Amino acid sequence: DFVIKTSPVAGLILKAAGVKKGSANPKVIVGSITRAQLKEIAEYKLPDLNCDDVESAMKIVEGSCRNMGISVKD
Repeated sequence: DFVIKTSPVAGLILKAAGVKKGSANPKVIVGSITRAQLKEIAEYKLPDLNCDDVESAMKIVEGSCRNMGISVKD
């Protein structure tokens, strides 16, 4: 069977942050997104993630942000 998944998290984060690529070093911050943008990405990716609620999905997406050098603002 051919299963279609949603867009990759990294692409969604980069688009929301408005940067071309993430940082090679996670300690170097190259951009930021808001908590609302984080929630929007998490809700979009929820069917593909290994979790049941939006809060857990937000933590997964936030971890991806950290690894890419993108900070999450409140």
